[in-house]
Amino acid sequence: MGQETATAVMGAGGAVVGAALTGMFTVRGARRQAAAAVQAGLAQAASAYLGPLDTARRTAQREAYVGLMTAAQSYATEVHPVLRLARGMDRAAANTDRLSRREAAGEAAAEADFRDRISAVNNPNPVSTAVQHVELEGPAEVAEAARQVRAAATGLFRTLRRAGHSERVAGGVVPPDPERSWTRHEELLAAIERFTQAAQEHLNRRDHPRSDERRGRWARVPAFFIRSSARRTTT
Repeated sequence: MGQETATAVMGAGGAVVGAALTGMFTVRGARRQAAAAVQAGLAQAASAYLGPLDTARRTAQREAYVGLMTAAQSYATEVHPVLRLARGMDRAAANTDRLSRREAAGEAAAEADFRDRISAVNNPNPVSTAVQHVELEGPAEVAEAARQVRAAATGLFRTLRRAGHSERVAGGVVPPDPERSWTRHEELLAAIERFTQAAQEHLNRRDHPRSDERRGRWARVPAFFIRSSARRTTT
């Protein structure tokens, strides 16, 4: 091979290597630009999506809160007329020893009718169902207030169901307190008021949710954009 041929071959090889290096850097630059464009597009999409998402989340929370307040208030209203029946039954149970046989028979007949009337309205199940919806939507402080409503409704339900029965305590059995049903009813109303206040404070809050706030079923959606962005920019 002559010197001219060798020089030509070396020159051609250098041109090929140079072209390859130039192409490689061009591809890398284009990839970085594409990744940046994807990142910007995802950020814009997230911003456009999370605005309506937050509105939808607030709407779902408001509906859950209203559902619980409606169910709890309905239960409190429906059982209110039978509270006096429960008080009469508890008062009669406390005075059983003072009744004659005829009076006791009359009280037993009235008690059966009273129990039927109490059972017809003593149903806290809608309250429990509504509490589950609030727990799903969050946040934590509102869900806790909702659980207090459920506990109060359950306490009233059990007290009404045991109207006319003595209470078992350590060391024996004591006559029932005639006012216990009214006390449980007042506790339910107080729990509803606390829940209403907690719900209002949350819905009226203008700042961003705290990092320790339980966001419910909407919390995982923004993570979709973060994971998608991370996968695309690393390829």
